[in-house]
Amino acid sequence: MSCESHLKLKYLEITIPSPDAMNEIMDLPHEVTTHPKMIETFAGHPFFVDVTQGFKIKRNDGKMATACAAPLWNGWRLCLLVH
Repeated sequence: MSCESHLKLKYLEITIPSPDAMNEIMDLPHEVTTHPKMIETFAGHPFFVDVTQGFKIKRNDGKMATACAAPLWNGWRLCLLVH
């Protein structure tokens, strides 16, 4: 959010222990979204995940990012897309 070292970040995917980890990660101002366009963006490159909701985050530089938790065969992952 602060854009100190990730100004050109386009997407990020990291492994998380469970969807409950989103509560810790999302300890910043956000808005829950179920907008169909957002869901479609996570269905394709680079994530290929099936999600029903995400968290919209406004960055300090004015760009928006959407984050979601998605199941993996052996756990969970956090997917973040800057748009």
